[in-house]
Amino acid sequence: MKKILLILTLSLVSIVNSKESPMAREIKKMKFKPLQWTVPTVGKDIEKLTLPSGTTVYLKENHDLPLVEITVYVKGGAAYLGHGEKLIPELLVNSMVKGGTSSFKPEEIIDSIEINAIRIDQRAEDEYITYTFTFQTKYTPLALKIMDEILFYPTFCEEEVEKEKAKIEDNWERYIEDANNLLNEATKKIVFSGNPLSTKPNLEKIKNIRGTHLKEIHGLFFQPKNMVISVVGDFNGEALKEQLKNVFSEDKNNAKELTLIKPGELAQRKVYFVQKNVPQGYIYFVQDIPSGYFEEVYPLILVGDILGGGFNSKIVSKVRNELGLAYDTYAYFSTLSNMKGVFYAFSATRSDALDQAIYHIEDAIKQMIEGNITQAELDFSKESILSSTVTSIRSDWAFVQRLALRSLFGYPDDYFVRLREHISNQNLNDIKRVSSTYLKLDKMAIIVVGDSTQIDLKKLEKFGTIEILEY
Repeated sequence: MKKILLILTLSLVSIVNSKESPMAREIKKMKFKPLQWTVPTVGKDIEKLTLPSGTTVYLKENHDLPLVEITVYVKGGAAYLGHGEKLIPELLVNSMVKGGTSSFKPEEIIDSIEINAIRIDQRAEDEYITYTFTFQTKYTPLALKIMDEILFYPTFCEEEVEKEKAKIEDNWERYIEDANNLLNEATKKIVFSGNPLSTKPNLEKIKNIRGTHLKEIHGLFFQPKNMVISVVGDFNGEALKEQLKNVFSEDKNNAKELTLIKPGELAQRKVYFVQKNVPQGYIYFVQDIPSGYFEEVYPLILVGDILGGGFNSKIVSKVRNELGLAYDTYAYFSTLSNMKGVFYAFSATRSDALDQAIYHIEDAIKQMIEGNITQAELDFSKESILSSTVTSIRSDWAFVQRLALRSLFGYPDDYFVRLREHISNQNLNDIKRVSSTYLKLDKMAIIVVGDSTQIDLKKLEKFGTIEILEY
């Protein structure tokens, strides 16, 4: 028994003293053959057309199953509305499905969807809205009719709108009670200062809004010229193209144009603190970067992965694996935006260890800026990104959707072809140069959500001037 206890004790000591977790060491040992996948190309494997209305359509026939999936990406969302109106897009998209159309009463459209097993998923993001229609091939004419009605002829029945308003208000109250969600919203307040995304929702506006106002917003967003579509599945290409021309026709455009208020820049280092009675602290490092497509989006993917991607990344290795300060910690660069790109580094940790987590995240960022990056780190990151990308988009369904979404933000049609080539060809000097170019600690804001009775704010002053943020 004593021998067993001694072995266990030595094992524990070994684990504690190790700079890497056992899992991280095992992952490093793993070797896999490169996944073989030919990236589909637009013009050969995927058809692209621009309808007379201005709608861009990507089509990929796949006859493995008698199913068709049409995803409509609409430029629009809270970023294009007024201050305090950030919940209105969610109310809009839900009411379009449940509030009836010019040809269907609310109960009739719901019955048609359910009886014919037509699945409709809708989502309102900050800068775009998504509708996905999935249906059996034999129901294509009906599904296109329903799609046409929902997208372009909603009536916003007041009774159904009132029901959705109550749900959205309740969902918001529960959403913002979560400290992680509060961190996200507080971060938007700082990152998108000046844009409506930075303001809290005005619940009085939600309570008072009527179907007539929703129709006005609908007329602003839901124009074919604001849309990009992905179509994958068991369909006849020529026949479907004619049907789509009718659904997304030129006469459904109007003179209304989207306007986007550009947010202010993050120009100085500061620590923003949001009070919340929670047992741990939540941290975001944020910094402005360019948005949309630019040639260095590719090396930035590698920089983000080396810094805070998988188990072997600098932040995860130190903050989670070695010090045990966090279960969830990561870093990445987000460029899918028409306003600004943002660098994010996140961690959640014990209240008494908050300053330690911030210190070690900052230290990892410094290492990247100073070029403290090894060839082994780069090679591992390349292999990881290429393998995970292939795994996540190798199906037609996932690939064409991602292609269409990126098109909405100005990405080229051969983005994924270039992704594989660029990731493979990046060298250590490229990554060091890009790291020092785009990571700027003196312009990073740090947002913290936590309990000031458990967190020593004095310890945070060394990271920047502290500002108490009300949200």
